[in-house]
Amino acid sequence: MLDVSRHFFTDNEVKHVIDLLAMHKFNRLHWHLTDDHGWRLPVASHPEITKDGSWRNSEGLEEVGVEYGGSYSELEIMSVVLYAEQNGIEVIPEVDMPGHSQTLLISHPEVGNNVQDEVRAMEEWGVSEYTLDPTRNATFTLISDVVHSLAELFPSEYIHVGGDEADHRQWGDNEAVRHLMEDLKIDNLDELQSFFEGRLDTILRSHGKRLVGWDEMIRGGAPNGSVIMSWEGMHPGVQAASDGHQVVMCPMEHAYFDRKYSPDDEHGRLGVMPLRDTYEWDPREAPGLDENSAKNIIGGQGNIWTEGMVTMEDVEYLSVPRMSALSEVLWTEVGKRDYTDFRTRLLGMSRRMENMDIVYPITM
Repeated sequence: MLDVSRHFFTDNEVKHVIDLLAMHKFNRLHWHLTDDHGWRLPVASHPEITKDGSWRNSEGLEEVGVEYGGSYSELEIMSVVLYAEQNGIEVIPEVDMPGHSQTLLISHPEVGNNVQDEVRAMEEWGVSEYTLDPTRNATFTLISDVVHSLAELFPSEYIHVGGDEADHRQWGDNEAVRHLMEDLKIDNLDELQSFFEGRLDTILRSHGKRLVGWDEMIRGGAPNGSVIMSWEGMHPGVQAASDGHQVVMCPMEHAYFDRKYSPDDEHGRLGVMPLRDTYEWDPREAPGLDENSAKNIIGGQGNIWTEGMVTMEDVEYLSVPRMSALSEVLWTEVGKRDYTDFRTRLLGMSRRMENMDIVYPITM
């Protein structure tokens, strides 16, 4: 997964990431296109969304006082999708909702919850308090327009709709939300999010698409047929698989590629994840995962969150050795994996990367 919301990477830079994925035999690129810090997806019927949502005041995040951002044209996205296809890789787009949606509310405050102040893209790292209003038909009309653009640009059967870290406090303070919950006989806000995602699922299915979301979606009950990405450890993935959902494991303690390799590493953020932590796990091995449920684990994923990755060199440094580790995790049986042997072979990979002018850590 490549996050281009926190820091924007051009279409050619995304193609470079695709080269790295193809080299490691990965077959999916999960493209995180929107979040609270920048909206990168063109929506043909609503050009104002990228016009207003793709730039931010960078004070505190990049060089002080500089407007930062960017977005893709339809041609650029189609070019990336075609390039990926030529390399055996399917591109799965993500538009995050109902939370992580602050950049959508810049141009469309009417689909938020009683938005009073002028909304701007977030200028500090963290999670926005804003969520989309589940009571308004205008919300789902706008979402339908966004999904239509996604369906036109991405041939994949999968569309990722986020669903993570939605701050429910605005819903709790919204009188219309309380009335809706009474009408639907919904007891809590997790179930309300499930209702929201059910409507998303209907929209996606009308385009022949299948819903993918982060593991918070299972708290209120994810729509049947959803694919769940488990980032809050392995347990949510086990629960989702037991409930009959297909699951992609990407727990933050093993698969978050934005973390430091060691405590004294100058690169990375949010703690330390040694390379060994990526290598010595298996998405099909978790407490409570029985033989039937294990069949629902369809893969694993490395997540490149870019709060701390400003340049493609940052992405290379923190991601490429972990790509090698994760590829071996996913393609090699547990009994045939040995970390010491892997580290020996990684020396050859480091020389190969150096010859390709790819930034690669000497020690990890």
